[in-house]
Amino acid sequence: NNMDAVVNSNILAALAANDIDNAKGIEDATKYVEKKSGKKKYRRVGSYYPNSYHFPYALSEAYANGANDLEVSANNIVKNLLANQCKDGSWESRRKLNKRDRIQSTAYALNALINFGNYNKRNTTDAIEAGIQYLASKTIKDDSGVHWEGGVFFAGGTVVRNNLIWKSDAFTTVIILKAYSNYLAYLEST
Repeated sequence: NNMDAVVNSNILAALAANDIDNAKGIEDATKYVEKKSGKKKYRRVGSYYPNSYHFPYALSEAYANGANDLEVSANNIVKNLLANQCKDGSWESRRKLNKRDRIQSTAYALNALINFGNYNKRNTTDAIEAGIQYLASKTIKDDSGVHWEGGVFFAGGTVVRNNLIWKSDAFTTVIILKAYSNYLAYLEST
């Protein structure tokens, strides 16, 4: 099996959400994601999750759930996210597979910045505000209600990742609604 930083982050998030801090492998998983968080690009750290910002989102979920020993990873990711935000407030994913997706990428990155907290210390307030404005500008309102255009959220692994992909307006909309919910909690905390 391929090592996958998103899967390891999801496991750390689930363990932390259930207050399990002594399971076998936690230390190794933490070291693994810490190593991956130091990379300048995250497009290949998740075998099945081809969006460059899925890893920051998944790791931030573990952090927000109380996973211990992720502060170095949080700092690495926040630094990376701030360095890669586009002028219009969005984040852009890979050219080839995700066709430079900005909507889902922004939702992942925005959730990550909010989940990592310490907004003043991390200097993320302006980036969060810009990300929220970008997503608001991409809202689709039609007869079915309000939604956003879906991005690639899952691929068939390293061998067929460019040919076997799944996109979903519903999944992307849920991630954005989560960002809005997190944003409301963020506003209440500032």
